[in-house]
Amino acid sequence: MSRSLAECMRAGAVLSIALALVFVTSGIARARQASETADGGTVLDGVYTAEQAEQGGAVFHSVCTLCHALNEFVYGTHQPVAKFPNLGDMFLRISSQMPMDNPGGLSFQEYAAIVSYILEQNGYPAGETELPADISKLTPIRVVPPQPTADD
Repeated sequence: MSRSLAECMRAGAVLSIALALVFVTSGIARARQASETADGGTVLDGVYTAEQAEQGGAVFHSVCTLCHALNEFVYGTHQPVAKFPNLGDMFLRISSQMPMDNPGGLSFQEYAAIVSYILEQNGYPAGETELPADISKLTPIRVVPPQPTADD
């Protein structure tokens, strides 16, 4: 029994659709698994230490305040931290563009300390581990709004 050309094409189309669905479904599963294993948590998880934020405050006040006021980086009208989806983006922006007269002129540890200070000033909690000075480790840490305190 021979099949017509139309039947063969229809069978080929069905097979192609089935293979595409398998491919898409497995891709979604792989992406979900990668997302779950790469989840670095959020800035609410205590991703910097109080000492690191203190060091960042010293650098901020000696370098950054030449051009910026601290209130430019604290939650309020502008909510500058919230414009970054993750800490890797925030770190990259600061470390590649600041200080304006010498972009990238500080050490990565100093930039991480500045980010820690900004997080502290925005009400994010300190933790037991220093914020890493490595974009690949910072990118999985998501930026979310700070939690209101009892005083708010």
